[in-house]
Amino acid sequence: MESATCFAPTTVGIVLSVLALTSCSGGNTPEDEIMAVVDQMNMAYTEGDVESFYQNYCRDYIDEARRGFSPEEFLAQLEAEKSAKHGKVTTLYVTDISVDGDTATATSVTELFNEDGELNADKRGTIKFVREDGEWRVCGEGQS
Repeated sequence: MESATCFAPTTVGIVLSVLALTSCSGGNTPEDEIMAVVDQMNMAYTEGDVESFYQNYCRDYIDEARRGFSPEEFLAQLEAEKSAKHGKVTTLYVTDISVDGDTATATSVTELFNEDGELNADKRGTIKFVREDGEWRVCGEGQS
């Protein structure tokens, strides 16, 4: 079982994140590359870098992702989380990555913090990935 720990918004639709600077091609396995994509999305989220965050979505899903989690909502959620939760943002990681050629799915676990910055719940979902132009991208998400 592969997993990565990182920081992200609740899944868009989830994400989730799921959860960039650019999609990763530096890992040794598809699972490593997928975990790196989630890490990059989460890094972009915590830094408030909206455009880098969206760069990790596939062409077929980017518009839906933006409608489900607009740039304005992205920044408002980040600011609210940082001020209400003692600087902590929602933690997202992926497990159970299953790769089938140029598509993959992973279980997402979003850890939710209360106003005191303490972990109080988690939410599970599924993130779909597709390899586009040689790089893994998020291409759908939902709750389990």
